[in-house]
Amino acid sequence: MRSIEQRTERFEDRREIKNLMGKYVTSCLLCREDQIVDTLFASRDDISVGFNNGYYAGREAVKDYFAAVCEATAKKSKCLQKIFPDQLGKLSDEELYGVGPFKAEPLNNFYMQEAEDLQTAKAIWMVEGSITDVSEKGPITRWVWGYYAADFIKEDGQMKLWHVLRVNETNCPNGVDWGDPKDEYPELPEFAELKDIKIPAPNKPAKVWETFTAARGPMGTPRLPEPYNTFAETFSYGV
Repeated sequence: MRSIEQRTERFEDRREIKNLMGKYVTSCLLCREDQIVDTLFASRDDISVGFNNGYYAGREAVKDYFAAVCEATAKKSKCLQKIFPDQLGKLSDEELYGVGPFKAEPLNNFYMQEAEDLQTAKAIWMVEGSITDVSEKGPITRWVWGYYAADFIKEDGQMKLWHVLRVNETNCPNGVDWGDPKDEYPELPEFAELKDIKIPAPNKPAKVWETFTAARGPMGTPRLPEPYNTFAETFSYGV
């Protein structure tokens, strides 16, 4: 039977895990991805962030990915400032940053398992996301539903992110058939400068998850956390 101290530590770890992922998705919502690695991840080098098409594995690759996202955000905001000078023309670069993209990813159906040794944990959430992005086609809002899953590791007595996985079950423009998610919006000349934005591809490409189409059929969920003693006995949401 677990002691009162062990039960208390588990409760505190559970609260910290929820707070960490809340801070992660809020940082994305506020376009502050550049703060994520240094404030939320463990200090070790084997961290990773994964998506449908692969993993950014290693601290340098993860930081480069988030830096590219922030660079793209700044360019999108500057483009909108040119298009809407009356509303945005007087804003400084700092005030302007983040205008345009809107990444709402509410976390639902939390489920976790913590190791018996209390050094690591695993958790998964369902996400009913609505993400507005700005590209050469202008602002487009997409339904981006799927899952967040993550491994956590204790560092200096506190849980930190270790591996984060975000897979999309659906990714289609609003008003489009989820089973046949075509993007047929035309390019707009006033947004043409955004066409050259490139986010680096994952340095560990993989077919992690396939978005839903009528041809794909159901896939279930990513593997759920299972009871385990130490991390060596379980699977990883990273590479």
